[in-house]
Amino acid sequence: MKVSAPNEGSSVDTETRARIAPETRLGSIHTGSRYVLGFGPESYGIWDEYSKDAPAELFPATDEGRRAALQRYLELEPSASPDVDERERAFAPDVEVVTHRRRWPIVVVIAVVVIGGIVALLLAKSNGGGGGATQAASVGKEAHLDITGAETASEDLTLSNFKASGTQAVFGGVTEATWKGATTQLHIELHSPQTGRSTTTQIPFRSIDITITPAGGTAIELSSSHGECSINVSTVADDALAGDFECAGLVPAGGTEGIDVKGTFAASS
Repeated sequence: MKVSAPNEGSSVDTETRARIAPETRLGSIHTGSRYVLGFGPESYGIWDEYSKDAPAELFPATDEGRRAALQRYLELEPSASPDVDERERAFAPDVEVVTHRRRWPIVVVIAVVVIGGIVALLLAKSNGGGGGATQAASVGKEAHLDITGAETASEDLTLSNFKASGTQAVFGGVTEATWKGATTQLHIELHSPQTGRSTTTQIPFRSIDITITPAGGTAIELSSSHGECSINVSTVADDALAGDFECAGLVPAGGTEGIDVKGTFAASS
């Protein structure tokens, strides 16, 4: 697959770019043991997954910038060389660089996300993903969290709220659920949900929020919508949701130490 980033004079207007923070990661080319090579709204970039507060290393949205980003990424992740070489060929622009003109990858990223989402959804539906009303009775209404790292807990949670609509559509749909336990709370929101494994993302929006309230302590808020969590959805329908997830190194606001979370979830109406 070859993809090309648009020229500066493309349909990506200044107002659209201005609404997205320069360091926002819109897509990933390769994920290493610590760093991620990917696309921002106006650049290629490298993000440190172990230090969410660290600024991203950004590179111009040109062939030269892409090559510089790859070179820097291989300095940080030398074992990734064979994979990155293959990805570099796949993601290399298939048009010549126009002299003195700047090119932006945002259209490419959005197109890849949209097309990938549609294909995945079609495959999920064709394989029976999502089921129908019969799913609700079998999935249950409980979740379980195993929390390790800076905070520890292992707890069963009960469904508090669940709503879903349009999950059987080829594109679109939203499912959202909240579970509560004695010291923890779990909230999952998935836009364009589908069966199978994915990560938390901004486009489409898929997030996991966890609240931990230690005995006699202050509530600790953990949130992931930028790939920190992997989600495996086994069932999704307008009346049911089930699966499991795993999050690594979530750092609460104002905190310095990471928290790992593994969990299962089931919701039905």
